[in-house]
Amino acid sequence: MQRPDAFRTTIAERLLAYAAGRSFAPNSVTPETLAVARRIRRDTNQIRWSTLIAGVVRMKPLGSE
Repeated sequence: MQRPDAFRTTIAERLLAYAAGRSFAPNSVTPETLAVARRIRRDTNQIRWSTLIAGVVRMKPLGSE
C-alpha cells in the first residue's frame, strides 16, 4: 500500500459518516468529518481495525459541538 495514512483516514471518514447516518456520497465528507477522521488516525497508535473503530465510537457525534 503506497499511502496507508490516507487509506486509514478514508476508512475513518466512512465509518464516521455511517455512524452519523449519512450517505457515502462524495459530498458527504465535510471539513468537520475530515478533521475528526484525521484526529482519530493521529490518536490511534496501532494500525488495527479495532483501534480505528474504537476511536470512532469514542468521538462525539458529528454536529453536536
